Amino acid sequence: MTTSLRTILVALALVLLALILRAATEAPIGAAFAAMAADPWGIVTLADLYIGFLVIGVVMYAIEDRPLSRLIAILPLPFLGNLWAALWLAFRLARILRLLSRTANDSQ
Repeated sequence: MTTSLRTILVALALVLLALILRAATEAPIGAAFAAMAADPWGIVTLADLYIGFLVIGVVMYAIEDRPLSRLIAILPLPFLGNLWAALWLAFRLARILRLLSRTANDSQ
């Protein structure tokens, strides 16, 4: 199961990378952000995005056990976004599942 989920997460990251590269060749990012910031739904979308970064950042902080690991996990989020989050999750999935399993067993 872990391998399948990891494969799906990496595939999603690659799809997102392809979309980013396509957008980068077709439109300047500054103009896109300006248009989003001018639209109420664009503001909601940006807020949703950055709140999501904060949420996954909290998860990363909880999972990573060393200060440098935490820094390496969290710092790229505002720049690489969910592309980074998907890759981090793919490579930490087994550890996360072990921690969740241990926590569930401890609470019984």
